[in-house]
Amino acid sequence: MSGGMRLNRDRLSFIAFFFLYYGTTAITVVFMPLVLKSKGLSPLEIGGFLSTAPLVTLVMQPLWGMAADRSGRTKLLLLSAMCGLLLAMGLLLGTQDKSLLLACYLMYTLFSCPVIPMMDAWNFSYCEKQGENYGSFRLWGSLGFAAMSICFGLFAVGAGETVLFSFFAASVGLAAMALLLIRPVEKTAFNKKRGYGKELLQVLKDKRVWVFALFLLLAGIPARSVDSFYGLILEGRGASAFLIGAGWALACLSEVPVFATAQRWIVKRGSTFLMTAAAAVYCIRWALPLVSGAPGWLVAIQLLHGLTNGMLFIASMHYMKELVPAALRASGQTLLMLFLFTIPGIAGNSLGGWMLDGGHETGLFALASLLSLGAALLWRLFSPKSGRRPLV
Repeated sequence: MSGGMRLNRDRLSFIAFFFLYYGTTAITVVFMPLVLKSKGLSPLEIGGFLSTAPLVTLVMQPLWGMAADRSGRTKLLLLSAMCGLLLAMGLLLGTQDKSLLLACYLMYTLFSCPVIPMMDAWNFSYCEKQGENYGSFRLWGSLGFAAMSICFGLFAVGAGETVLFSFFAASVGLAAMALLLIRPVEKTAFNKKRGYGKELLQVLKDKRVWVFALFLLLAGIPARSVDSFYGLILEGRGASAFLIGAGWALACLSEVPVFATAQRWIVKRGSTFLMTAAAAVYCIRWALPLVSGAPGWLVAIQLLHGLTNGMLFIASMHYMKELVPAALRASGQTLLMLFLFTIPGIAGNSLGGWMLDGGHETGLFALASLLSLGAALLWRLFSPKSGRRPLV
């Protein structure tokens, strides 16, 4: 096979993986609260249930990242994780017992938590070597999530666990097939005088990392507290499963132009400016539900998802790239996921569940808006200036 054909195969395989695997996450992000409610859990129980998963991720995600960086066997680790998460999801959907539900969900989290950060790190390295734009791959993840949100909402959720799992298993299986077709990227060696541990410790001593972490926590906690319960909030206002899925589809489609143009904006304005802007738009996004609680209005607000979640994620990836050496790419991506999703997931799921169980839906949106404003002000005042180099 010629070099050009191999590169084309790798590119198409990355695109297929992003589309299919991000599509499967729709079942956990969009519909898992609805599935748990159908199994008899209250909003407070759902919040506590969802909060246990980030605890597992907090411990296991760094270990997966270290294993990938130290062994270089990213493909084998990813395939093993995907087999495990497929088994766990089948067990979860097939049980009604609350204790078994929790055990299966934690098992699912154990195997799902490394997939996206390891694949992002792999694709990042590929983009660097081939002169590609990471955003041109990541936008396919948003399209996959949007497509699966509609499919799950239309065909799977109301049809029962068997159909839902069939959609999930087919997507995971096809994503694994795409993964098998991608060639490994040559691994960047560690500094031999320092080794992995000393390299990582040097990163953690950097004060910029901890200012960055605080900013991500302030922006991430309100986002997770609302996003995790978005489906339940809409359902409580009379929305159908299709409308809930359509809302998330709209949100992910709004990310596509952001990812497509991200490199241009990072070069033009810098990653720190884009992160400040994303937090400021988050403040507006969470304040808008205070204007009206109509389901259609809540769905329309999802159009701001690209300027908030999408912009924050890709600008943060660029900034993290500046903070960590290339040999620690998987570990750096894991740190980003911990600060932006995992730890905020623990706090946000608990906060959202507690406030909704107490009937404080309006208060949840108001608090989310204020925390996002705090994140924007913190980063505007204390962030170091970021170089305007291309993302890859």
